[in-house]
Amino acid sequence: MGSKQFSSAINCMDGRVQEPAIKFLKNRYQTPYIDNITLPGPEKALSTSGLTRVHESTREKLEISIHNHNSEKVAIFAHHDCAGNPAKRSEKEKQLQKAAGRVRAWFPEVTVETFYINKKWEVKPVSGS
Repeated sequence: MGSKQFSSAINCMDGRVQEPAIKFLKNRYQTPYIDNITLPGPEKALSTSGLTRVHESTREKLEISIHNHNSEKVAIFAHHDCAGNPAKRSEKEKQLQKAAGRVRAWFPEVTVETFYINKKWEVKPVSGS
């Protein structure tokens, strides 16, 4: 497949955030297809220390997206009103930084960015990640 056809998203399973994230990434990355990896509160799940089944599963899925679909960009999302991670936004942004560091360690060849989806369902970049 073409090298600029796919990007990857690690997003919450919450159905409210899927469409805003996909629409945003298609425009930002200029790729027609977004490989979605969903789980509840992904920023929390990926920022925990040690190696968990969630880490292993996410890494396996990213590996397919990166190595088979030639995805060059990975976006990690957190969002307002998350049942899987009811922490404050400031805590979620710290977790996003840790999660991004983990993904960069797994796949140093890709660009990893982090985003927060606010209560208006708008996607906002998170700096420092």
